[in-house]
Amino acid sequence: MAAVGVHLALWALALPLAYELRFDGQVPLTFLRVGPLVLLLVVRLASFQFFDLFRGLWRHFGLPDFARFLAATTLGSVFFAAGCLLCEGPRLPRSVFVGEWMISVALVAGARLVIRAIREWGPPPGRPHTTHGVGSADPAVSLQRHQP
Repeated sequence: MAAVGVHLALWALALPLAYELRFDGQVPLTFLRVGPLVLLLVVRLASFQFFDLFRGLWRHFGLPDFARFLAATTLGSVFFAAGCLLCEGPRLPRSVFVGEWMISVALVAGARLVIRAIREWGPPPGRPHTTHGVGSADPAVSLQRHQP
């Protein structure tokens, strides 16, 4: 449940940052509405749930997970843009949609990669283990590098 909260916070930060970037810090009051943010959070939650991205452990985030993550983020952005275009009110510039997508990718993937980096490069939990490899060099080295 904490992972969902972290994602919500990062997505909620991405949209205002996209506004700030697009309008160079001078966001018109007509764009400061809660509706688009709520829509973004709902479609992102649905897309991440559809791609089953809340179940896995962040410390094992790899390239297959990153591909699913990009697909979920892109799908959420497409539905967010479509929802905003269908709603009444001021039309958001396309650059806000693109900026929000890029910021969301950077924030959420960055958070997951930091957790993985801490897991792999941080201090080992408990006492260190000694590994001895026997056999040809490549498989032995590969086995040793993948020890917890």
